[in-house]
Amino acid sequence: MVTDPEDKQQELAHVNRALQTCGYPPWSFEKVRKPKATPNTTKQSTISRAGTQRRKKAVVLPYMQGLSEALRSKFATYQIPVYFKPQNTLRQILVSPKDKTDKGDICGPVYQIKCEGSEQDYCDHSYIGETERTLRARFSEHRRPNTTTSEVSNHIHRESPGHQVDLNKVKVLSRDTRWYERGVRESIQIRRHRPTLNKDGGRHQLSHIWDSLLTSSQQ
Repeated sequence: MVTDPEDKQQELAHVNRALQTCGYPPWSFEKVRKPKATPNTTKQSTISRAGTQRRKKAVVLPYMQGLSEALRSKFATYQIPVYFKPQNTLRQILVSPKDKTDKGDICGPVYQIKCEGSEQDYCDHSYIGETERTLRARFSEHRRPNTTTSEVSNHIHRESPGHQVDLNKVKVLSRDTRWYERGVRESIQIRRHRPTLNKDGGRHQLSHIWDSLLTSSQQ
């Protein structure tokens, strides 16, 4: 067995000459000389690369004032970068310049109706809802005395007769023409504001894992 380094080099040169004489190409010598990676090393490298890729993935969310800042802070604890995209882009503003839409004509709003009470009776009840139609159309249903599906109508006509609601004082909390996304926005606002006239959390079942985050976003 050859153990001396100089003898090893001489033996290797002899083997190369012999292989060349037999017609083997030069690249075959180089391939044999390269050390093979052990299975454990390959597995660890794959895991390391996968871990690096996971850390580099970012989350892109639509910007919502108050909530977005809290989300960024929460994701930062897990070293996950968060980027926010504006709902109204500069192109949307410049390409189709129009007069400001009347609040009642807004389609797809998530809205909050606060009871105005009466001259003799202060009231702090409120309701949060959503609609694919205009705010004006949905609000008119809330004011109808014969509407049985509106908690607002039930409040101002049966529970507290004489109390009033005003379309001009309705607050548009969010807006989305997409059905599913609008339902999520409604549930978020209900969880944040806890309106007294809502009987449930909205049509989207929002997980309670978001409770602490939504509470901190109000501070």
